[in-house]
Amino acid sequence: MTAETARIRMRVDAERGVVLGGRARLNATVDGTRLVRNVGYTVETGRGVDARRPAALGSRSLGELAWDVFAY
Repeated sequence: MTAETARIRMRVDAERGVVLGGRARLNATVDGTRLVRNVGYTVETGRGVDARRPAALGSRSLGELAWDVFAY
């Protein structure tokens, strides 16, 4: 597969740490065939919904913490 363009845009509630939804788009060529995919995501939220960092990822790095400062 050769990806010409790809974009993912997600909405996140940073205060609660939950993903609200988003869209993904892929323009690619697979074995000479052009492939275009658009996908929309909706996510259920509420008091019982939580988005915690998976333990397999370990603690956040200094770079990740610094990114939060600049992103928000």
